[in-house]
Amino acid sequence: MRRNLAILLAGTFLLAGPAPLPAQQPESGPLSAQRVASSISQGVRYLKREQTTNGYWTRNPQHQGGIAALVTLSLLNAGVPPQDRTITRAISYLDGLDLERSRVSVYSVSLMTMVYCMADPDSRRQRIRECVEYLTENQVQGGGNQQGGWSYSRSHGRPDASNSQFALLALHEASQIGIEIDQDVWQSAQWYWEAVNNPNTGGFYYTTNRSTSPPTGSMTCAGISSLIIIDENMPKRLPLKDGKIVCCGEDDRLEAVERASDWMARRCTVRRNPAEGSSPFTR
Repeated sequence: MRRNLAILLAGTFLLAGPAPLPAQQPESGPLSAQRVASSISQGVRYLKREQTTNGYWTRNPQHQGGIAALVTLSLLNAGVPPQDRTITRAISYLDGLDLERSRVSVYSVSLMTMVYCMADPDSRRQRIRECVEYLTENQVQGGGNQQGGWSYSRSHGRPDASNSQFALLALHEASQIGIEIDQDVWQSAQWYWEAVNNPNTGGFYYTTNRSTSPPTGSMTCAGISSLIIIDENMPKRLPLKDGKIVCCGEDDRLEAVERASDWMARRCTVRRNPAEGSSPFTR
């Protein structure tokens, strides 16, 4: 899975971020590679300028380390080298967070995992294992159709597709550098994504409680990426439960991706988060 997908999906990370950039007059003329590069450079300069001397940007008490990890991941994807002082200060701050005692969450630990895997996977291997352990321990086991999903933490509410996509993005990056992930984690995650999918339309819901909101574009993108991740990490054989073959298998996973892609093709818009029906939804 390309890491820029992680950044694209990170846009659904609903944390209070740094103050917005000052309003500027947009450049005129057609979109070009030069204009895109210029915008990225401006964003990098802004984020570097806003970092505190302690290595973080702004704090969120509910997702400690989340904003710092998100900004660091953005800078790395923008081409800032891992040796850059901004990156090293941020990673030093993240290293200091105790995963058991700090107010971290599935969101923040997922982003931290992706940062470590991208910036310094060799020397941070033990830290990555700690993050993977946190994520696997916080996956819901049992619980009917909620099995295999993630909430903010073990003690915080029902699982949702947003938390679950971040956990899978992180676990996938860890697996790519050789960290072993128990196959039961991928199998349970598959069952969860089946539960939040509307097989008739292809869209994905925010939770298994389908009455709270319709399938949306953001959650359907999350479903597409998650099913692809699961397919890449699951053994190429039909899953078993109690000694019997169960749905869905490899082909079913990919068929669900195709249905979800068709859902997006029919509804995609850059003006709002598309949803089934006429009401705009933000999740």
